Amino acid sequence: MTGYNVDFDIAALVVAFFTLALVMIRKDKKRMENRLFSIIVIDNLLSIVFDLLSSYAISNPTWVPRTINESFSYAYLTFHACFAPLFFGYVMLVSGIVFSKKYQRINAFIMSIPWMVSLIFIAFNPLFHGMFYLDENGAYFHGNGIYTMYVAAALYLFGIFYMIVRYKTSFSSAQRISLGLFWALAIGTLAFQYFHPELLLEMFGQAMVCLGVSITILDEEALYDPVTHVYNRITFQNDVTRMLKSENHFTIFYVRISNGKQIASSVGLERNNLLLLRVADFLRRVAAYTNKQSVYDLGNYHFAIVHRDASREEVFSLATTLEQRFRKEWVNEYFRIKYDAQIIVANVPKDFDDVDSLIALADRNYIRNTETKVYVGEGLDQIKRYHKVERAVSRGLENNNFVVYYQPIWDATSNKIHSCEALLRLFDDEIGFVSPEEFIRVAEDNGSIVEIGEFVFEEVCRFIVECNLREKEIEFVEVNLSTIQCLQSDLVERLVSILDKYRVPASAINLEITETAAVENEDVLKGTLEKLHKVGFSVSMDDFGTGYSNLMNIFNLSFEIIKIDKSILWNADDNVAGDIILENIANTIKQMDRRIVCEGVETEEQCEKLKRIGVDYCQGYLFSRPIKTDEFVEYVEKFNFK
Repeated sequence: MTGYNVDFDIAALVVAFFTLALVMIRKDKKRMENRLFSIIVIDNLLSIVFDLLSSYAISNPTWVPRTINESFSYAYLTFHACFAPLFFGYVMLVSGIVFSKKYQRINAFIMSIPWMVSLIFIAFNPLFHGMFYLDENGAYFHGNGIYTMYVAAALYLFGIFYMIVRYKTSFSSAQRISLGLFWALAIGTLAFQYFHPELLLEMFGQAMVCLGVSITILDEEALYDPVTHVYNRITFQNDVTRMLKSENHFTIFYVRISNGKQIASSVGLERNNLLLLRVADFLRRVAAYTNKQSVYDLGNYHFAIVHRDASREEVFSLATTLEQRFRKEWVNEYFRIKYDAQIIVANVPKDFDDVDSLIALADRNYIRNTETKVYVGEGLDQIKRYHKVERAVSRGLENNNFVVYYQPIWDATSNKIHSCEALLRLFDDEIGFVSPEEFIRVAEDNGSIVEIGEFVFEEVCRFIVECNLREKEIEFVEVNLSTIQCLQSDLVERLVSILDKYRVPASAINLEITETAAVENEDVLKGTLEKLHKVGFSVSMDDFGTGYSNLMNIFNLSFEIIKIDKSILWNADDNVAGDIILENIANTIKQMDRRIVCEGVETEEQCEKLKRIGVDYCQGYLFSRPIKTDEFVEYVEKFNFK
């Protein structure tokens, strides 16, 4: 059989060499999918070479010895039979499912059956001539066994299509489009080759598929951090997403350098980058012991090592190695510095089973302790609790699980309930009651505190109107503002829009700002307070005495009311020095013409002491714990009109 048109094969050879050159100059040879793709490109190149040689030999049977002629055909068929299953495996790797327990051993064997059948037919061709044979004149003829290769290729192409559809979320949109187009190209050229075997178009189609993948999918510059030269945050997110959605089991070692910013400000940007590069080089060396590990720079002085199928011994060994190294100094020609690193070891999906949690582990400040330490197993309990609370906060906003309670504030002059503080409570169906100390920190970390703050403000406005608090001699309701709310440029406009909705005067609400927020954001807060005062709000400093402010902050920021933290009062009960501090604080605030509220009042003795030193208002369990709306109204009516 003669008359092959090798033009497409020659074009395919040029494309294949160009693709191989692109693959070889890439630096990322470690990723398994990239190594496999290199094998695919080489396999495709060899298939084309032997297809050309075989075509020439078949067309010139008198010039090429029969044995060499057959050898070229055997080589071509062998390499060509490998392309479809190799590409199938490549798509599995890109999707991440190759590491899944689901696809190991027996399932891997089953998936290789079409490929093995083709190889068996090729191996036994000298006996049965199932794939091809040469007649006495050297003419080439296909046997019926050649259809096994077409069937095998069709099965693998169908499998690729199934993976693209079934695991579509494991691929980026660019990957889905690219793989889909290449799949269509492969199907088209395979079908065309079947009906027109003399044109040899199939190799050209394979070469174009390889070139397209190398250009559109193997974008290695997008994978790396430009400073540390390890995988970047986006690569981490994509890799972890694919492995999770493909039901993989793996371990992530998070290395969070807690003092990175302080060191950077001390040594300067250029030298800091050199130090970070030293850290990344160390992590790379640690991960180089096995091809199952990858290193990522997650930004903000946080790194991660992803270890696939790590044994308990490997986890312990790596965690120990990391801890021991970060307990030592990092030395270069300029500095000797000590990085403090929290090493969080997360077993996925046992410890955490969703992408958001794994990304949050790189971002959130779960651990207040800054010294170098490994957190694994039970050490992750506080982080797991954080995630449970975070989900509870999300459900609380969706399902109205937040409830506003009110704690009465007693007026020492009139002996009546003068005002109250709105205090938020969270009751979750899954984890029960969540304390404000827990959910407020979480809400501030993830930004939901703004929505929560507006919810409380609106609930208070509704409460003021529906219960007609003015008639019950309640001057105002105290509402806490978070630090994040205080920094919002449109805070005043947001609050005023809610006031207008319920027709509540601004004077009916006193806004509380914590001492820490006031000190850390004094310049920004000064402008915000001026706007709030113009609208008619009164503003108080909350938790005075817990932070690091001084009395000048009270004057500079023009607070009308100062709330002394309960710790100051309780300390005054324990020793004389504490009593002197409390009295001096109260005297100074009064001399500055500010009103005083003292929190945590639990006994009559405390109340009498506070009255004696000039405290205006008292708040605490002596009068009432925080109570629901209807209970508060009933309490006030009995207390103020007895």
